Amino acid sequence: MSNIESHYDKWISRIDSIVKLLIWYSVIMTIVEVSPMLGFGAEGGSRDGKWWFLWSERFVATIFTVEFVLRLLRSGSGKYVYIDGIFPYLHISAFAWIDLLAIIPFWIGFFLPAAILRYVRMMRVFRLLKYYRYSRSLQLNALGFYRAFNQLRGLLFQLFIIGLLFTMIVYEAEHRVQPEAYGNLLKTAWFTVITITTVGFGDSYPVTVVGKTFVGVVLLFLVAQACSAIGILNSSFDKVMEEEKDPDIDPVELFAKEIEASKRVRQMDRDYAMKEDT
Repeated sequence: MSNIESHYDKWISRIDSIVKLLIWYSVIMTIVEVSPMLGFGAEGGSRDGKWWFLWSERFVATIFTVEFVLRLLRSGSGKYVYIDGIFPYLHISAFAWIDLLAIIPFWIGFFLPAAILRYVRMMRVFRLLKYYRYSRSLQLNALGFYRAFNQLRGLLFQLFIIGLLFTMIVYEAEHRVQPEAYGNLLKTAWFTVITITTVGFGDSYPVTVVGKTFVGVVLLFLVAQACSAIGILNSSFDKVMEEEKDPDIDPVELFAKEIEASKRVRQMDRDYAMKEDT
């Protein structure tokens, strides 16, 4: 390790010692700032509230920005943020994205109209994601979702196709009879989502024979698909729970292996599609 890298590591280590406290401090201050019950509740961004909220955010954002820059300089051509390829391609690691999310709400606030700053302010909650850098359990939890997603891609596409067909047919069957509930595709899509997820708020339901028949038949298939997705998630997390017991397992290394395996699977899919076209 070079002297320069050691110098960056020293400063990063010092910042890491207070990062967890700053994360919670930032989130709690945001909650206090927007809460009318506590007598603050500025309707706009921090510019419209008490001065200490604004300067508190500036302090936290500055520390996180310094941390990001130090990690960027420390990484060099490593795996944090780097460019490669004949045609330059920017690679940003998962941790770098999280660090960016921690500072973006502050910096973009200088360029956005005051009317939407209150929505940008809510993005500070993303700073809690920085805990993934320090928690092995959270990293393994994310790994479980990533593994499941790779298996769920085909199933999710099937659900999209069926959900779109579901929306179109229910719309055609119901919108003339119930224009307030199915007057456009967005309203019908909302019914589709809450039906597929089995939430069923009961705020809308089909009344025509065609609508009732179609929903009753297709819903059986959709629920079966949802149960399959839950089974895949359970299988993925069972594996993660076993890995969590092994102290020698590094979640970051497992993620790298899963990403490479996913690339190989996608390449096989592309090769298969090209073979079918010839």
